[in-house]
Amino acid sequence: ALLTHHSSYVAKALSGPRKGAEEGIIKLEGVEYGIFEIFVNWLYTGKLPSKYEDWLVQLDPHLEWRMEQKLVLIKACVFGDRFLVPGFHGAVQNHIIDFFVQWGFFCYLAIIHAFANLSSNSPVLQLLVDAHCRGFEDGNDDAENGELKRRDQLPNSFLVRIMIRYS
Repeated sequence: ALLTHHSSYVAKALSGPRKGAEEGIIKLEGVEYGIFEIFVNWLYTGKLPSKYEDWLVQLDPHLEWRMEQKLVLIKACVFGDRFLVPGFHGAVQNHIIDFFVQWGFFCYLAIIHAFANLSSNSPVLQLLVDAHCRGFEDGNDDAENGELKRRDQLPNSFLVRIMIRYS
């Protein structure tokens, strides 16, 4: 009942004639455990992790911790958007704004994931552009952190928004 109250996606999936609805089971494809754990904690407490180190959920053991924090924030936002959980989605968006105010721009992995998974009218996408324009310095990208290689993977829509912002 708690899930159906917060997520219209879950409510709809459990009310249809599908096999999962009959069994009361929904398979969430492509959702990492750590992201789901953050969601479940929010579901029961109404709060997101207060310390940024609490956002570290071991997505990739080779990923620098600062990049992981940023990627987890974006993946949590995508989760809230994808599964139609407006309360969680809004709380994560506010957390992303707080992060931007305190720490500045986001890594390319987070930008790539956001532009691939959020709708084009998401305010988070424009925030990522604004954050990049405000805080980027060429020295931020190097071979050690992998950002130089990721430049080629940046979405065209991100680059066009930057071009428009500077025009």
